[in-house]
Amino acid sequence: MATTMAIINDKSSSSSNRRGSSTSNGRYHHLMDFSSSSRMEGEIMVVINRNSSSHSNNRSHWSESEKRLQKEKTFTRRRSHRHFHPRDSAYQMREDVILGFVITYIPHAHSIELILSLRRYIDQTISYLHSSIIREEKEREMSMGENGARAMASSTSSRQHNDDSKAATACGSVAVDKYVHMDLKGAPPHPDYFKQSLDIFAKLGAKGVVIEWEDMFPLTGILSSASHGNAYSKADVIGILEYANRVNLTVIPLVQTFGHAEWILKTALFEPLRENENYTNVFCIGNPATKDILTDLLSQVAQLHAAVTPMPFFHIGADEAVIKKPQPGTCPEDIEMMEELGTNDTKVLVFHHLRTVSKLIQDEFPETKILAWFDEFKGADAQVIRDFELDQRLTPVVWKYNPSDLEKALPDDMWSNLSDAFSSAWGASAFKGADGSAKIDNAIVPYMSNNQQWRIQLDLHSGKFNRSIEAVIVTGWQRYDHFTGLCELLPTSMTSLALSMKILDNGNVTTDDASMISSILSCPNSTTLVNLIAGNDTCKYEGYKVRDSIKQVVSYMKNFDDYTWIHNLENGWFGKTAQDRHYSSRYYIESLIGQYKKYLKNTNKMKKDIINNFGVIYFSETASEFLFDRVDSFTEKLSRGISDMERIIGRRSFQVRPIFK
Repeated sequence: MATTMAIINDKSSSSSNRRGSSTSNGRYHHLMDFSSSSRMEGEIMVVINRNSSSHSNNRSHWSESEKRLQKEKTFTRRRSHRHFHPRDSAYQMREDVILGFVITYIPHAHSIELILSLRRYIDQTISYLHSSIIREEKEREMSMGENGARAMASSTSSRQHNDDSKAATACGSVAVDKYVHMDLKGAPPHPDYFKQSLDIFAKLGAKGVVIEWEDMFPLTGILSSASHGNAYSKADVIGILEYANRVNLTVIPLVQTFGHAEWILKTALFEPLRENENYTNVFCIGNPATKDILTDLLSQVAQLHAAVTPMPFFHIGADEAVIKKPQPGTCPEDIEMMEELGTNDTKVLVFHHLRTVSKLIQDEFPETKILAWFDEFKGADAQVIRDFELDQRLTPVVWKYNPSDLEKALPDDMWSNLSDAFSSAWGASAFKGADGSAKIDNAIVPYMSNNQQWRIQLDLHSGKFNRSIEAVIVTGWQRYDHFTGLCELLPTSMTSLALSMKILDNGNVTTDDASMISSILSCPNSTTLVNLIAGNDTCKYEGYKVRDSIKQVVSYMKNFDDYTWIHNLENGWFGKTAQDRHYSSRYYIESLIGQYKKYLKNTNKMKKDIINNFGVIYFSETASEFLFDRVDSFTEKLSRGISDMERIIGRRSFQVRPIFK
C-alpha cells in the first residue's frame, strides 16, 4: 500500500470522526497517513495526546487487525520511554503521551508494510516530542540564574528591536523572514513566468527571493564566453528586479565564489583557474587570476542589482568546496599563498579568500551584508573567524535538507560554536530539489517534514545569537550541480513551497492555512488540506500544465512498470534471444505488440503535450532535456521492440535447434 505521512493541525475536525484523538494544542500535531488510492485501502492515524482517557475508552472497539498491532505499539512505547529520562518531571509528564492506532481497514496482505511504516513514522513523532522537551528544558534553564536572565533579556531586546514581523507568534515561536530560492542552473524560466512566480512567492508570505543566476546573467567581456546561450538580456533582468520591487520582495543575488563553480570552470578558457585541472568544481583561490575574474563577476552582478533595487544582502555561496575533490590548498598558487600567510592551515587560506570576496562587494557597497553557506565555519575557531573580520563582514547560512533527525545533523554544540563567533545566522530548508538527484515529481511530505524540523531548530537555537536566527532561505534546487539532470521543476513544487512556508511560521498547517493556500494557487473550492499534502490537487496556478504533464509521465511509466502481464510475456517470449534471433511464438508476440503500440502511441502524444506546455514557461532546451533524459529511452525501447516483433510475426518458419553453438 502506498502511504503518505502528513503533518496536520486540523482545527475544524471533531473527536467524533477521530477515534481516540483530540484537537492539537498547536505544538503537538496529528500525523496522518493517507493512502494514495481510496481511503478503504487503509488509513492510519497516529494520535498524540496528553491523557489516555479517550484512547482507553475506545479500546473495546478495536478490531482483530488492531489487536494484532498491539505488540508493535507496546514495543514502540517502550522505545519512546528510552528517549525520556525518568528522573525529569518533563519526561514523566510525557509518559502519558498516547500513540493510538486507529485502523479503519487493513488488508491482511499489507499488514507487515503498515507495521514497518508505523514504526518509522512513530520514531519521527518520538523525535519531535523529544525535541520539544529539550526546548522546554532550555527555556527553563534560561529563566534561571544570571546567565539565563542575561540571555533572556538579550533575546527580548532583539525581538523588541525588530519590526512586528519579528515578534513572537501566538504559540511562542519566534517569527522569521522567509526567502524563496530561485536556482537558474537548470530550467531557467521565461521572464514572464519568472515574474508570475515572484507574484505567488509574495502572496505566500515571502520576504524576498534569492536568485542564483549562474550562467543566465547577461555577462559582458571575457565572462560572456561562459554564458548560457539563452542567458537573460539586461532588459530582462531589469524587468525581473523591477517586478520584485513592485510586489515588495527583497532580491538577494547569489554568486558562487569558491565551490560549485562548474559553469565557468568547465570551459577551456577558465581551466587554469581550477584547484585541480581534472575537476571543474572548485576555484584555485590563491591564483591572482581567480580574484580578477571574481572581481569582474561580482561587480557586474552587484552593479546591475543596485541600480534597480536595494541590495541589503549578497550571497557568495562557498558550500561543499572542501568535502569533495580537490581539497583547497593543493594548486601551486594556493601553496604559495599559504606560505605568504605563514600557515599550513587551509582554513586560514579559505578565510582569507572569504574576506577578500566580501571586501570586493562591501568596498563598493558598504551597506550590503554578506551571506555565505556555513560549511567553512563548522567547528572553526571563533578567534580565527574574528581575526579575518568575518564575524563583522558576513552572516553564515546553515543549510540542511533532511526530512528527519536534524538535531543529529545540526547538533547543539555546532550552534553554540557558531554563536560564539557570529551575532546572527540564517537557516536554509528545502521545498524541492533535495529528495534525489533524479526525482522529477515532488513528494511534498519530506519537504514539509524538513521545514518542521527547521521550525524546531529556530525555536531551540535562536536565543543563542545576539540577533537570533533572522531568516530562512527555502531552497528550490533545479539540479544537484551543473552537470546533473533536472530534478523537481518549480510547477511541480508550488504546493510544497506553500505548505513548507506555513510550517516555518508555526510548525504546522491548519485548515485555515489550506484555504488561504488554495486561494493563492487558484485551487477549486473543494480542495482540502489532504489534497494539498497528498499532491493530488487540481490547482491552476501559472505553470500547472507542466505539473500535470510531468505527473502524467510519472504515472504512465509506473503503469507500464507495474503491468505484470506484459513483463511476464517479455520475460518468457521476448527476451534477448527472441529480440536478437527473432525466434519466438507468434501467438504471444501478437498479444505483446498490441500493448507496445498502445503505449508508444500514448507516450508520443504526451511528448507533444510536454513540448507545448513546457514551451509556455521555459526555453525549448528544458523540454528537450526532459524528454531526452526521462521519456526518449522508453519510446526507443518500444519502437525497437515493435520492430523486432514485426520481424518475428513476419517469419513463416524457424531454424531447428540448437540455435547456439
